[in-house]
Amino acid sequence: MSHTDDSPRPAPSQTGAQAGPALTRRAFVGLAGAAGLGLAAGCSGGLKSSSGSSAGTIKIGYVSPRTGPDAAFTSSDPFVLSKVRAALARGLTAGGKKYKVEIFTADSQSSDTRAAQVAQQLITQNNVDIMLTTSAPETVNPVSDQCESAHVPCLGTIVPWEAWFLGRGGTIGKTAAASSSFTYTYLYFIGLEDELAGQVPAWKELTTNHKVGGLWPSDADGSAFRGAFTKALPGDGYKVINPGAYSDGATDFTTIINKYKSSGAEIVQGCPLPPDFATFWKQASSMGYKPKIACIAKAILFPSVVVGLGALGENLLTDAWWTPGMPWKSSFDGMTCRQYANEYQAATGQQWTQPMSFNYAVFEIAAHVFRSVSDPHDHEEVAAQIGKSRGEVITGSYDFTGGPVKNVAVHDDFAGQWQKSKDPKFMYDLYVVNNAMDSSVPVTAPLESL
Repeated sequence: MSHTDDSPRPAPSQTGAQAGPALTRRAFVGLAGAAGLGLAAGCSGGLKSSSGSSAGTIKIGYVSPRTGPDAAFTSSDPFVLSKVRAALARGLTAGGKKYKVEIFTADSQSSDTRAAQVAQQLITQNNVDIMLTTSAPETVNPVSDQCESAHVPCLGTIVPWEAWFLGRGGTIGKTAAASSSFTYTYLYFIGLEDELAGQVPAWKELTTNHKVGGLWPSDADGSAFRGAFTKALPGDGYKVINPGAYSDGATDFTTIINKYKSSGAEIVQGCPLPPDFATFWKQASSMGYKPKIACIAKAILFPSVVVGLGALGENLLTDAWWTPGMPWKSSFDGMTCRQYANEYQAATGQQWTQPMSFNYAVFEIAAHVFRSVSDPHDHEEVAAQIGKSRGEVITGSYDFTGGPVKNVAVHDDFAGQWQKSKDPKFMYDLYVVNNAMDSSVPVTAPLESL
């Protein structure tokens, strides 16, 4: 197996569609018609094609933000790729024939333009048979767009499905089967309906005034969160304080913080970039604003960001879509979540991080897909097989036949809180404080107020 890790040279850019507003899963699909949130479809017809891969070799492309503001998502990439390469070192059997596996990686630099460029390079010069991509719409959406245009199978992850699906021009139909305009591109991750189902039950464990301040930027994630939360939370008895979108990279949140203070918002919910949340949270502290709950997706998924906040990081709430205590195993070798995390910490000296799970899982799914086709170089067959796939991986179950829309397989979400670690090597650890979506996932600590 190749150990090629060099990013491809830039190619001419073909950026993807801009993000649109978001919806939740099927329970919230009806909002689309009422609010006029459906976006135009951009259907690409099927094409049976040879990828140009040499006989006997399956080529996998992998695009992730190794640098830039989303880099915290991929700090574990070297370890993840080493584990995947070891698992695939003996190759894969497809259609009764044994194939070597070669993996080509590229750094999107957290830029949609760069993501499109390197994806195009992997498609046209490396002739990949499948593209895997991860970590925020800035990377996953343009990579997916390039693959859809070029008729190359693609599987993305770590983007709420609404930000990926609607942000790329997908439309919501009356049924899941009538919803998708995509042929070659797929996503496996949580949706914003899972975010709501996973987080709101935890909020209700504390006494608050039910006023929620939205910290939503003017990017694809922000548009998706704003669309879902402003519509769903009032029905759960919450009043949303929406101070308006801010630009990624903002350095002054005074206006937003003052609005939270004047309105009495005791909960903050948002999806900022890691550097932006650090700026906001430190400024909020200096201005004397301290809500009872700060539930922050994206920015504080990672221990490095929370530790960087010092004492201000304690008891922040976020998504816990994967932790070492979850009851799942690798389809490659039966490795448990705990074994995976322990091996990472022993090998790197760094604390485990959530994205190491889904970034590994998409390779598991890709391997399953290739084992299920007659010709791994037939783009149409491989893409269609993704849509038929379901199984168990290091992140739990996945099922592309039963998603909220076609081309999407969803995962449960859980409320996680950064509390002082029981392991003396680390400052904080992420503990599951509510398991409303799946009782088989253990609650590992009680919820605490900020």
